[in-house]
Amino acid sequence: MKKTKSDHGDHSDLQQAWQHAKNHLPILTANSGSLLDTCAQDETKSKGLKAALEFISQAKHIKAIRKIEELLKVLKEPSDTISANMLISECFYNLGRLTDSLNALQKAFVVAASQGDNIAMASCLSNQSMILLIRGELDEADRLLDKAQKIFKQEDEKSGEAFDLIAKGLIMREWGRLEEAYQNCIAALELSKEVDYKVGVALSLSHLGTIYRSLGEMDQALPSHLEALDLFRKIGSLHGEAEELANIGHNHRDRGDLEKAKNFHEESLDIHRQMAFRLGEANQLSNVGLIHHSRGNLDTALKFYQKALELHREVGYRRGEAADLVNIGLIFRARGNLDKALQAYQSASGIDRDIGYRRGEAEDLVSIGLIYRVQGDFDSALQALLQALEIHKEIHFPRGEAAALGNIGLIFADRGALDEALTAYHEALEIDRRIGYRQGEVAALGNIGLLYKVVGQNELALQYLQEAYSIQDTLNLPYGKDVFERAIRELEKNQN
Repeated sequence: MKKTKSDHGDHSDLQQAWQHAKNHLPILTANSGSLLDTCAQDETKSKGLKAALEFISQAKHIKAIRKIEELLKVLKEPSDTISANMLISECFYNLGRLTDSLNALQKAFVVAASQGDNIAMASCLSNQSMILLIRGELDEADRLLDKAQKIFKQEDEKSGEAFDLIAKGLIMREWGRLEEAYQNCIAALELSKEVDYKVGVALSLSHLGTIYRSLGEMDQALPSHLEALDLFRKIGSLHGEAEELANIGHNHRDRGDLEKAKNFHEESLDIHRQMAFRLGEANQLSNVGLIHHSRGNLDTALKFYQKALELHREVGYRRGEAADLVNIGLIFRARGNLDKALQAYQSASGIDRDIGYRRGEAEDLVSIGLIYRVQGDFDSALQALLQALEIHKEIHFPRGEAAALGNIGLIFADRGALDEALTAYHEALEIDRRIGYRQGEVAALGNIGLLYKVVGQNELALQYLQEAYSIQDTLNLPYGKDVFERAIRELEKNQN
């Protein structure tokens, strides 16, 4: 994760081992601090560190951790202790053991604080923030990141500032504040280029691509991801390469090119397995499952989701477990087994509630509400969707608010309360336009147009449906396009 500064001295063997190991660790791995210098001056320590680094390169992270723990017993310098604990944190991260990774970082932070090592303190805070972000603990992630940013600015540590701008952008994106996310990533990109922070440039481009994708701007997303992929390969970061391949896969899936998407996700899966990065492996199993799901291969999709679930449970990543249960619920729903689907969604909701991932809880409630809708239990459906809407408002996630409002509109329409449905759709449209979420805007426009078509207001129906279709065509979004196209043809035929 974030780097601490040092002069490594002349010890090329250890340096090469370190560099090779670093390529198998998370993108922003801790620097060696003075650890290489210390170990190079002592044959026993040098052998111990080199063995640990070789184990990391071989993806034998438990053995690497044991070697580093042995080394910690004989390290005297606080800076060495900090570096060793940060390295242990990275190994635990690769294993998907996020709590252990956080604990190792906390040990490093305590030592850094006792020594007044501000850069190391900020690095630990930044890394902790990223892990909390992964776990969905956004408020605490944001709090720690603000502390890190303040220290990096005081110390004029530009690469640290750039990294934290990227992390801030990620938090803003999770909250649905896409314009703020975009501005943070642009600032990070400019600063990273200014100080020749190559990892920062690659990360900025990667997350800009993700923001473009969130905005529905696929033509801008793909070049950003491809440029980031090229940089990660030049840097030698396997983690960066694997994540970027997955991002490109998502982009192709959004465009409806499922074969290309599958190829990229499988390539990403292979790299994650090569690194023994269990969390990344589980996530890619889920992504490959999504491709099979989109193709209608429900049995195959279910097998991938169940493998992902098993692995997420094995590493204790509960947020991933909840996401897998939602995907499994989607399979049951597609098969018409609504009771099993509901059970899966409720289990996911319970997990997200337990870990405090409120956005996940709200999205689970939407899934639950939609099952009740299919079952014809409109009261329970509306109750679940209103709960979801309230949570999205509390966590200030406007994109979630808009999605909940769109589904609430569907319930009102089912009940024949068309004015209330129209109000909900218009509120969703207003939010999506305000935050610049074009895909949401398409959905809201389409819902409004189809509702006007039902009540016979064909002129208004045509206006909204054509606008929805135009955005879809511009952004090359395949899903739902045929529905709008068919409705437009019917309305134009009636005009003639």
